[in-house]
Amino acid sequence: MKTNFIRIRPLHHQVAIKGPHSILAIVARNSLGEVILIRTSSLIGSELLSGEAWAASLAIDYAIEFGWLNYIFEGDSLTVISELNSSEQVKH
Repeated sequence: MKTNFIRIRPLHHQVAIKGPHSILAIVARNSLGEVILIRTSSLIGSELLSGEAWAASLAIDYAIEFGWLNYIFEGDSLTVISELNSSEQVKH
């Protein structure tokens, strides 16, 4: 796995609810603002907070996969972002 040391990247996750499904989207940009990654996924379930948490988890997975050491999470759920910034481990 190659590690990238480019400046901090915004890593945005988004959720849309469509009937009984949640559609997840991840968009990453480099330090110049250029899109370097777009990924989508879907889940069965239409609870927004759960979808936001899954989208954040996918964003973390992609950051690890690509070796990104510096990134900023952006999302619509203050609850999810606060948990990501928490120093305590979240228990499921």
